[in-house]
Amino acid sequence: MFYLSWQTIYFCAGIALTHSVVSGFFDRHIKANVLMKGFIILLLLLPGPFTATLFVGIIPDLGVWFFYSSIAGLVIAIYLIFRHTIIVNTPYEALKATLAVMNDVIIKMDNTFRIELVRGALSQMLGYEEKDLSGRSLSEIVQENNLLEAYRDYVFKGKMKESFFDAQVICKNGSLLPVFFSLTPIRAGMEVSGFVAVGRDITDLRQYERQLRWERDSLELRVQERTAELKTLSETLQKSLALQQRIVASLPTISFITTDINAIVTSFSPGAERIFGYRAEEMIGHPVVKLHLPEDVARFPEIIREQTEGRIDYRAEITMVRKNGERFPAEFITAPITNERGETVARLDVSQDISEQKKLNNNLSNPKKWKA
Repeated sequence: MFYLSWQTIYFCAGIALTHSVVSGFFDRHIKANVLMKGFIILLLLLPGPFTATLFVGIIPDLGVWFFYSSIAGLVIAIYLIFRHTIIVNTPYEALKATLAVMNDVIIKMDNTFRIELVRGALSQMLGYEEKDLSGRSLSEIVQENNLLEAYRDYVFKGKMKESFFDAQVICKNGSLLPVFFSLTPIRAGMEVSGFVAVGRDITDLRQYERQLRWERDSLELRVQERTAELKTLSETLQKSLALQQRIVASLPTISFITTDINAIVTSFSPGAERIFGYRAEEMIGHPVVKLHLPEDVARFPEIIREQTEGRIDYRAEITMVRKNGERFPAEFITAPITNERGETVARLDVSQDISEQKKLNNNLSNPKKWKA
């Protein structure tokens, strides 16, 4: 009974190892030379007629031999089982679990893209089970099968190794799923023996891309609309500016001068040239104070303060100075030019020589000169 029990244990262990080899190693194309050699040694050490005949001349006491051979066989069996379970199966199961968590699918195919092995989130992504795809061609479920054939031709011609592309995959329920594929050839020596494909669901990525395209198109449309508005506004301003320039040019007896916030002349109208005797290029970039008396210049800060407090413009009769030093009475108006935020960015000075008007008023108010 002792020997029969040990033989039963060893036989079950051998059957389990053989089943593991057939169902696991060969599917993954991993050589198991160490395991197979260990199994052969285990068979040689099993107590039985073969070992009794083989060692009867060496060890007369077969009971002792059976005992020691049983212990040795048990040690080898334990070693082989643990080696197969821990060293081989654990990384393989870890790879399967990793692929499932990553929601990727790994497909092992022969060199004609016939599917041999599928692992990963197959049912979650496509609705298939492994048995549904085993033996089928990958091109049957990929709409862009021309990409597969082109890739295969390039690989066999040695022009390409890895390939990456997006494709529509036909799910089990007939719907289409966008999948990003990474394809790599498997080589046995110099020959291509198969391919490995890793597929990832890019539905969310496609949705983000559509959202980005919609936002980009909306932005481009808003930019076009705003550009059209600005163009219309620019044309209106140009027409308005041209009209203003024509109006200013048509008033040779009125001076229009613009200055920046530091009282530096930025424009000098034809009327200003006629009244003051300066050419525009002589005044632009120079202080406007040279056209005023010092006592009037001293009042500029007060005028600016009053306008800041709400007074739109300043109007007064003052004395101004021509280029030749001549002084003359003038009707003077100054007003701020503001931006869209209400900030003063420039000033407009309008003046008119009233010398003739003053002379006429003096004559009308003096009867003796009128009679003469």
